Amino acid sequence: MAETEQRQVRTPDGKVMTVKAPVGATDEQLMGFAKQQYEAANPPVAAPAKNYQDMDPVELGLTAIGNIPKSGVQFVKDITAPIHSPVETAEGVYALGKGLMQLAIPGEQGGEDVARQVGQYFVDRYGSIDAVIKTAVEDPVGVASDVASLFSGGASLVGKVGGKAGAIADKAAAVANAVDPATLAARGVGRALKPRTNPALETLMAAGVKPTIGQTIGGAVGSLEEKLTSVPIVGDVISSGRARAAGDLTRAAFNRVLEPLGETAADLQPNRQGLAKVSDKLNNAYDNILDNVSFTIDDAFVDNVSKVVDETSTILTKEEIGRLNDIVSSKVFGRLAGDADAIAGRNLKATQSELRKLASKFSRGGPGDSEIGEALSKIHDEVTQGLIRHNPDQAAALKAVDSGYANYVRLRKAFSMAGKKSDGLTPASLDAAVRATDQSVGKGDVARGRALMQDLSSAGVEVLGPKVPDSGTAGRAAAVGIPTLLAGGGAIEPTTAILSLLAAAPYIPTTQGLIADLITKRTPAAKRVGAQIQKYGPTASRAAYQSGRLGDRLEPYLLKTGR
Repeated sequence: MAETEQRQVRTPDGKVMTVKAPVGATDEQLMGFAKQQYEAANPPVAAPAKNYQDMDPVELGLTAIGNIPKSGVQFVKDITAPIHSPVETAEGVYALGKGLMQLAIPGEQGGEDVARQVGQYFVDRYGSIDAVIKTAVEDPVGVASDVASLFSGGASLVGKVGGKAGAIADKAAAVANAVDPATLAARGVGRALKPRTNPALETLMAAGVKPTIGQTIGGAVGSLEEKLTSVPIVGDVISSGRARAAGDLTRAAFNRVLEPLGETAADLQPNRQGLAKVSDKLNNAYDNILDNVSFTIDDAFVDNVSKVVDETSTILTKEEIGRLNDIVSSKVFGRLAGDADAIAGRNLKATQSELRKLASKFSRGGPGDSEIGEALSKIHDEVTQGLIRHNPDQAAALKAVDSGYANYVRLRKAFSMAGKKSDGLTPASLDAAVRATDQSVGKGDVARGRALMQDLSSAGVEVLGPKVPDSGTAGRAAAVGIPTLLAGGGAIEPTTAILSLLAAAPYIPTTQGLIADLITKRTPAAKRVGAQIQKYGPTASRAAYQSGRLGDRLEPYLLKTGR
């Protein structure tokens, strides 16, 4: 036993009382002991104890729900005790361990009461049916954590056995994770640091696409956002945000064409005018290369062009076959063949330009003409491949143009498939264009998910949805809806106007991008920390809760005995 001394402290009612406390007790310990003595001498009038057995299950459940906030606050205090009261927690855990060891030794060693007090604490909580019901109703969060600790501890022991016992252990661990508030809190923090995003969303974000909050989160939130597009004014603003995301997708597709050339689509509008500028940039890059190259008709070129014509002829009428052969003879071989062994790149420009124009013209036609246009595009590609073969010093630049043009073919097709009424592409039209332009056997590249630009098109359909909201509707929101709300709403009730503005805030251009980044982007270090918290947080949280609350419960006893 530690030596004690008498000290004087002032009580809440202004009186001075003499307190008997261990020598060297801190002011905080002294006040705690004084409080204990004061309450013992002036016991509060206890409220009538509730008889939970007289309650029906519904009333018990409602009472427990009502106690969740208070129980949750106590849970937080207990789980954080090792942080804000590390000394007291350590002393409590040490005293408990010492007491448990001394209980196993015959005779009284002096520290057994600590272990007995802890045992009594659990008996008071779970020692009878009445106690279990009372504890579950008054401390539902604590009970959930106790159950989780029991299941997880049992799972750890039984899991070592293997076989059926191991399977039971797995189920026990699952139950522990499902009911444990510490696990939910740890995983919540972990996911905040390392959010789970699907690969499609990551692909779009990396490409510069900023989805709306509903498109980013998906699921029920995404469905709700889509339904809200029918609400006046707010729906227009949401549609505007979704159209903006589709515009980002269009620019991302533009960049697939321009990036090999060292260009960017940042200053281009995501519409047909932007597409025309992309085509101009691509053509200018190719024209610059033509000044430094020459072209030679070789066996590979003849064989490849003949193959294109033969394959296309199988789906053309006799008249259409004749038209295709005439173009190839006059515009390709007729112009490229001559006495010179090699044709200067600049002289090749007219042939290439005419092939592009003819391909574009026929592609806009009906059945038959569109196939001829596709064949001419392929022949255009064969000319580029011939240039690469015969001009190795310009191979990198030519391949860059070739890569850009291959993406442009899909981009141009996507705009065409979006329909004449649309001024841009849609995720669905881009996806359809990627599939339509796959020239692999049996569309194998599409089937394997590795067709050119398929990563972007598939992600667009999955995250943004196949359709794009009417840009006219979005425009009306900007021109009429928001100014009307800001001006006082006219006939709109003020509360409705304020709520509408708040609902529209996440779809303001800058805010939309910030929210998408906030939900999905984390530093590598934060992701690593989040992963570790998700992995080890539940176990650490349970240990912190049990040790923290034991330290708190044992503090009065330790102070009283001087241990």
